Amino acid sequence: MGNGSMTMTDEDADSPYSGSSHVQAVRDWLEDNVQVYPVPAAVTLRAFDIDWDCLTGEFSILLDQVAVPERIRFALDITGRPTIFMPMFHSPLGAPASYCAIELSLETHAAIQAGLERTLPKMRAYGRNPITGQTIDSSTPFVHRIVDILEYEAISTMITSDYQVTVVVA
Repeated sequence: MGNGSMTMTDEDADSPYSGSSHVQAVRDWLEDNVQVYPVPAAVTLRAFDIDWDCLTGEFSILLDQVAVPERIRFALDITGRPTIFMPMFHSPLGAPASYCAIELSLETHAAIQAGLERTLPKMRAYGRNPITGQTIDSSTPFVHRIVDILEYEAISTMITSDYQVTVVVA
């Protein structure tokens, strides 16, 4: 087989992780391992760990006072807003994909996003400022993305291990 093609052997076909049986095994594994949370009345973001030099980090959430054990990561995106990254399973059972480790409703995601935006300082988006002509891109020093340095400094000292923000889920 010098042309680079591969042939499935009888042994491969019998493997529990080949073809459609592998897909089903991954689905079964995910069903057993992904934590599904119902829509809460409120979401609380707490236990923040933030790198203030680039505005990235992670936090924990409470859904109606029920602690979710997995932490949620965030990073500043090109719009100047934080983007959240859910905890993931990477290549379960050797599957060439990643899957969310927790399942939350769209309303819960929106509440988490709102809480994060209430917590973090306003930042500038990538692009050209029409008034100043200043361009912000991936090469721009981080400090140039800060809209109000005094607000940024005040928020960075306010967010301690005791800080938390609660958002009612719509």
